Order: sequence, then structure tokens, then C-alpha cells
Amino acid sequence: MGKPCLYYDMRRCLGPCVPALVDQREYKQTIDSVCRFLEGKTEDVLKTLRKRMRTAADDMNFERAAFVRDQIKEIEQIGQRQQVMRTVNTDQDVVAFAREDGSAVVQIFYIRNGKLIGAEPFALQNTEDEDDAQLLASFLTQFYDHAAEVPPNILLAEHVEEPMIIERWLTQKRGQKVEISVPRKGEKRELVEMATANAHRKLAEIRASWMDSEKRSLLGLRELTTILQLAELPRRIECFDVSNTQGTNSVGAMTVFEDGEAKKAHYRKFRIKSVDTPNDVGAMREMIERRFKRAAAALGEDVLIPVSELAADNAKDDATQQKEQEAWSLLPDLILIDGGVGQLGAAVASLTILGFQHIPIVGVVKGPNRDRFDILLPGAKELIVLDRNSPALGLVQTIDEETDRFAKNYHRTLRAKSMKSSTLEEIAGIGPKRRQALLKAFGSLDAIRNASIEELAAIPGMTRKSAEELKSLL
Repeated sequence: MGKPCLYYDMRRCLGPCVPALVDQREYKQTIDSVCRFLEGKTEDVLKTLRKRMRTAADDMNFERAAFVRDQIKEIEQIGQRQQVMRTVNTDQDVVAFAREDGSAVVQIFYIRNGKLIGAEPFALQNTEDEDDAQLLASFLTQFYDHAAEVPPNILLAEHVEEPMIIERWLTQKRGQKVEISVPRKGEKRELVEMATANAHRKLAEIRASWMDSEKRSLLGLRELTTILQLAELPRRIECFDVSNTQGTNSVGAMTVFEDGEAKKAHYRKFRIKSVDTPNDVGAMREMIERRFKRAAAALGEDVLIPVSELAADNAKDDATQQKEQEAWSLLPDLILIDGGVGQLGAAVASLTILGFQHIPIVGVVKGPNRDRFDILLPGAKELIVLDRNSPALGLVQTIDEETDRFAKNYHRTLRAKSMKSSTLEEIAGIGPKRRQALLKAFGSLDAIRNASIEELAAIPGMTRKSAEELKSLL
């Protein structure tokens, strides 16, 4: 039968998870009331509750009547706080924004039946190239394209670009007339000013948060500079990690952080080709060699790049190739190697061979439960144990865990592809062309398994007989 949780005893829940504890009809009425309340239809909810209170009192159920009475009082108090329009009970959204140095916050007030039922801020980045009218137009089209509801009135703090076009589009989405206006006085203007003030406050909070993050990163970089006795602040840090399953589908990952912030456009993935057994040291050696051969080539040195990589480069357009060359040519101020003595030694050897031994490099050694992120210097016998609350530890941990995540995601992707391909390869009569056609048509091994014989036979290159054999084997 089960027992209700504490929320039921606190009268915060009707206990629908326990059979027969609440009447289905009563529960539905409660849900309907909540929906009406959230839609701003407070008077409808109050009318229903007052009726319930009278019914409970007539039935001499005074405890129930008192409970409903308290609900009525609470809703009335909330309604008083929500009341923002003194003269017009209408549905409208109020949209205002604040911006500074390429960052912006758009604030929306949701007003239903003259009551403020919700407010939501949206942070925007890289807005330098848009003026206010363009910014607002871009936001409105994106926001209302996915909004659950379009109100009949939208109040803006500033004029929007192409307002008539946006109005017609919103009217079409709503199915009724939608009006966009920029109020200059009265209650509506007060609402816009209130939304604008909220946007400025939120923007200030966000910028303060960004500054705190940048400050922590800077402190971490300075502390690392001191601990590692670096000549200068390591503004660009590259971290390398290896991921595999018992040596199969071995991959490498490189992440890049500049001034403590992830530079995802410069991340790189490496499919390890030189090892096919559990060998993290060999995989790390290959990855470092490939990364810094790329750097040497981009800097104009004569190095040998694998034919497969050159072929992949040639398949890209000139602009993409140029952009990637520029990224490869950027050298790190510090290299982090996820691993111990073996991985670090392999990386150091590769750097020395390629002439990049001047770049500072250290290993990041984690505890068995990933509860430590200590530093290993090349040739050192003891670890540098970072203080548990130090900014340097926070920075190293952030970079290392991001690299681990990136490597594992890439490995999972390759492993899934390998599992699909290898299973089909084991089936007689399913050659490379049929296998490719099947995977292209169905997308996954599960989808092929669930397909009918007719659907399988319809794939180019397949026959009824091969489809029946495939179905029986899967």
C-alpha cells in the first residue's frame, strides 16, 4: 500500500503516489486550480475555494473549512503583491534590456490579467555588432519562435527593427492580433522602467560573477607561476589525456585554456594509430608528436605529416585550412599531462626530439578516487602537493577534468561506432557496401534489429534472402 512522505503530513502534497489516499476528482480539481493560478486567473481560483470553504462549513467539517480559508488568505496576499496594473486587466509581456561591453541582459515580465505572474532574465553574449533595434528584433524572433504563449500586447523599452513584420509574424503564431508598442508615459512606461532596472541589476550580477571567475583564474595562474618557477604567467595552457577500453579504440584529447578560460575552438581529438594494446605511454607519445609536428609545420619547418592527416586537410576549404594552421602554430606557455612518470616521460621525449623542449611541462597525478590533483615535475621523485583550497588546485582540477570529459566523450563515440560495425562484420553475406547502406538508412544497430524483413530488403544491395538471414542472426 505504501505511506505518504513528510510533505503530505505538512499539507504540501495530496499524496497521489499512494493509492486511494486522495480522490481522483479532487486531485484533478487541485491541478486545474494551480494551472489557473499560474495563468493569472486568481479570481477564478478564489471563487472555487470560497465555494469549497462554504461546503466544508455546511458539512460541519470546520478543520477543512479553516484550511481552505487560510489558502484563500495566502492567495489574496500574493494577488496584492502581484497587482501591477491598476486600471487594465490585460495579458502582456514587458521586454527591456541592459547592455555593456558586448554583453547584454534582456528582462521579460509576464503579466496576465493585470498581475505580474513571472519574470525571466536572458543573458546574451557577443552583441557588439548589433545596435539596440537589431538586438531587440533578434531576441524577439528567437524567443517567441519557441514560446509556449504569445500575449496580445508586447511592451518594449526601445523601438525594434522592422516592427510591422514582427507584429504580423506574432499575429500569425497567436492566431489573433498582436500589438507591439513603446510606451512613453503612464503605468505601462513604469512597467518598462521597472523591467529595465531589473535588467541592469542582473547584468551587474553576471558581470560581477564573471569578474570573480576571472579573478580566481588569474590567482591560480599566478600561483602556478610561483610554484613551477615559470619565467612568465602561463596564459595559454594545453592539457593532454588518453582514453581507451582495455587498449581498444584508444584516443587522445587536447584541451586549451587561455587566461583560465576554455578555448573550445582550439580543442583537438586524436585517434591513436600506433598502439592496439593497453599502452597509455605509447598513446601519449604519439599524440604529443602529432600535435607538435603540426606546430612545426605551421611555423614553416620541414616535418613529415602522416598521409591520412594531409588527405583530411586537403578535403577542407582554404579558409578552414588557414584557420587550423593558425591554431596549430600557437604554442602553449605550459603543458599539463594527465598521468604519471611514464606518460610525462614520453611527452618530454617527444618534445625534445621535435625541438620544443623549452616549453614547461608537468604531469597531473590524481588519487585513486580522483580526489587529488598533484603536480609531477620531469625527473622529480616527489609530487608537489597543492593546498586543498588554493586557486592553483582549482585551476588544475578544472582543466584536467575538462580534458578527461572531452577524451571520454570522443572514446564513447568511437566505441559505439565500432560496436555497430563489428557486429555487422561478423554476419556472413553483409559486406562493406551493404553494411554502409544499412547503417546509413537506419542509423544504429538497434534500429536495424527492430526493422522488418521488408524494410531491410528495400535497402539498396539487399535481397529478401539476405534480409531474412540478417534478421534471424540479429
